[in-house]
Amino acid sequence: MRAIAEAYKERSLAKLILTMAKYPKELKEDPVTKFHLDTLYDKLLENNLSRLIEPFSQVCCVWVGGAGGTQIRRARACLPESERGGE
Repeated sequence: MRAIAEAYKERSLAKLILTMAKYPKELKEDPVTKFHLDTLYDKLLENNLSRLIEPFSQVCCVWVGGAGGTQIRRARACLPESERGGE
């Protein structure tokens, strides 16, 4: 849990993913913990995408999805409508 807290404090999606891979049994078997980690993952993904595209007025979601190493559908779902740039 300390590693999860550090990842959240640093706003590091990469650290969260590494921690989840390092402790899969402890973090993914409990349904409550898994639910909260999935929510935290989505929140960090959304924040990281927002920071990435902040300097631009419009961004192509395909590029953002590819640059972040995520599935395009998930990247689009995380972006607020105003930041999608008319897809």
